[in-house]
Amino acid sequence: MLKHGNFATSCPIQRGYYYLHNWGLDTSLVPSFLYMGDYQLGLRLYYGKYKKNDYAPILECIMQTLLV
Repeated sequence: MLKHGNFATSCPIQRGYYYLHNWGLDTSLVPSFLYMGDYQLGLRLYYGKYKKNDYAPILECIMQTLLV
């Protein structure tokens, strides 16, 4: 994955945008119930109580993929 993106390799990881392009996932790891098509998956990690004064976002990831 390091060949296809700009991920940090040591701590602390700086704030910013990181990407992964032209990386392939082994097709045996994709569940058989998913149909061919475009998919987008979002993930947000946070510390504290959601939407309260002590809510602190830590990480947000968005993955877009095309199953063919």
